[in-house]
Amino acid sequence: MTEESLPATTGAIKDATRLGETGEMALCAPFGLKIQCFPTTLNPLVNTTLSQRSSRGDLLPMAHALAGKTGFINTQDYRNQEVEAAYAPVGDLGLGMVLKMDSAELHVPAWTQLRYLIPLLLGGLIIALLLLRWLLAPLVLRLVRSEARIAGLNTALEQRVGERTAQLEAANRDLQEFAHSVAHDLRQPFIAIGGFIGLLERSVEDERARHYVNRIKDGVRQAGELTDALLALANLSRVELRLQEVDLSTLAFSVMDKLQQQDPDRVCRIHIEPGLRAQADAMLIRLVLEELLGNAWKFTSRRSQTEIGFGMLSEEAGTSGAEPVYVVRDNGEGFDMAHADKLFRSFQRLHSPEEFSGAGVGLANCQRIVARHGGRIWAESARGEGSGFFFTLGNDRP
Repeated sequence: MTEESLPATTGAIKDATRLGETGEMALCAPFGLKIQCFPTTLNPLVNTTLSQRSSRGDLLPMAHALAGKTGFINTQDYRNQEVEAAYAPVGDLGLGMVLKMDSAELHVPAWTQLRYLIPLLLGGLIIALLLLRWLLAPLVLRLVRSEARIAGLNTALEQRVGERTAQLEAANRDLQEFAHSVAHDLRQPFIAIGGFIGLLERSVEDERARHYVNRIKDGVRQAGELTDALLALANLSRVELRLQEVDLSTLAFSVMDKLQQQDPDRVCRIHIEPGLRAQADAMLIRLVLEELLGNAWKFTSRRSQTEIGFGMLSEEAGTSGAEPVYVVRDNGEGFDMAHADKLFRSFQRLHSPEEFSGAGVGLANCQRIVARHGGRIWAESARGEGSGFFFTLGNDRP
């Protein structure tokens, strides 16, 4: 704002605020220990230098403004008149602004006083708004810069996550292809070795040699089981999930019927809850039931009576609308819960091959299948008291 445009501007302010007969606006700057006032139409002083105090020693309102303060005050002005004044600094320009009116003009009957007080308050509000804008502008600028910086960081993070995800997916594909290739290529040599061992067994008559042949046969059989398990593990991640309504009870009956046909002389009591249905991949969920029910059948083989059950808990945690929890229970060997963290790891076993056969990947496959359905699987057991395997399939109600 130039010195020539200041009178017109301040004149417009006076016309707009209607500060009455004695109302003035002053715009000043510090001048040593004094105050230098600029020419305005509201203030008849023209380039006048004033002392900072009135004749009775009161600080002028402008002295407060130049000290960086904002407020209202009843004091004397440069004319040594009692005034009501509003004062405030003007941004970072080092200037001060004062709007004032003689107290005598203000202290008139209420209706007249209101006539002059309202413009004075409006003037103070203008000063307060200017001060607020001066204080908030740096904060708003920092906020905008911070938001821009955060947006840039988010974009960079998303890009890095996308790159790492692509690298991880590529590594997983390579591992799956490697596992599939190794397992597939090893099957034929093991089959050939098993065939030649069978021929060798027929021609061996020495008991000690026959014992060694049997040891070789057992090793080839275990290697074949591990190879088949590795191949199944590799193929599992390549299967596309196809959800449909599946009758779990019918699948469980089918699996148990097949198991009983393998050992028809076993005394057993089977309980399968009827009418259990879920949204699942029929082929994959059958693998889960074959593994869990097959394990229950295997680990109850030493019991005088096999007891196996498959059903659904009423509601998880007793709340309506919760995901269904399915459970397979048995009265088999059980296991120590201290080793439960090994249950769902690939090629981890809680029983020796001499006790029970198996490659140690069945439960790992179950966990992968259940996870692909959006569910989870866990177990509860005690050594010699049987086991319970629980699983969910997400919100799978048909």
